[in-house]
Amino acid sequence: MTSKNTAQHIATIPKNQREEIRIGLSEFMGFNLIDIRVWAHDGAKHVPSKKGLSVRLERISELMEALKEAEAVAVKNGLLSEVQEAAQ
Repeated sequence: MTSKNTAQHIATIPKNQREEIRIGLSEFMGFNLIDIRVWAHDGAKHVPSKKGLSVRLERISELMEALKEAEAVAVKNGLLSEVQEAAQ
């Protein structure tokens, strides 16, 4: 895994014109984590904000299943079209 003070960047998802969501793997106090955090543009570069969460890596399957369920409910409720879902 990664060293204590470094994170392995996995993906960046645009949130809006000033913010993006970054997903990465890190380690803190001996725990391997998945970090999902909002990064904001400070005028010169993107910096991490306090908005986000870190979850123990052994919970990633539960997190992914919950996100898949949220997607299915959004489609069922007409909040997300199946075309948008398939494009993901």
